Amino acid sequence: SASAPLSQLSQGQILDATADCLLEHGYDGTTIRRIAGRLSCAVGSIYRYCDDKRTLLAMVTQRRFDPVVQAIEDHRPIAQSVRLYAQIAAEAAEQYRLMFWLASFGQPTDGSSRLLPEVVSRIIDGWSRQIGDPREAQRLWAQLHGAIALALPIDTLMHDLAQSFDVLADSAADDGEPVDAQPTYAEAIESENGSVALAAAPRSDREDLTML
Repeated sequence: SASAPLSQLSQGQILDATADCLLEHGYDGTTIRRIAGRLSCAVGSIYRYCDDKRTLLAMVTQRRFDPVVQAIEDHRPIAQSVRLYAQIAAEAAEQYRLMFWLASFGQPTDGSSRLLPEVVSRIIDGWSRQIGDPREAQRLWAQLHGAIALALPIDTLMHDLAQSFDVLADSAADDGEPVDAQPTYAEAIESENGSVALAAAPRSDREDLTML
């Protein structure tokens, strides 16, 4: 491919191209060369933005949760950001697992330390401020993460969490207005009455990350 000047590339363009490659080719098939081919740029241009493929994929998988961070910063009811987190995670379960797998690199193998993905830590910190108790926020995330791993329906998941956390039960009435997440990997589908809804891409259109 013809090389494009570095000044014409933005981080967003590189992340978009990486996300497309991940969807189409999976983890193993996503290479810096393939990403550069999509952008018609030199491979070296991408390496100026990141060290390696893992860094790029970590950024791509974590930015899916930026709407959750935004909802917290906008002081939305905590039930809304919790539901939004569950929706985004369920929409692309393979990428959700990949996000944690990538975060595990460089960590001690003796189990003494386990860093979470940066965006997850930011979300837990935000819930800590809303709840006023860091331990409760960590417990909320742990229970939410476990329910996602079990692939529980979101309504069931939210009901179970509300039974365990007063802050969710108190804000249940405000949970009827979902935050407009517009996840990166969702496609807009126009219904017959002209309204637009967000729906996850069909599973058959996504590469299964079998190593996870």
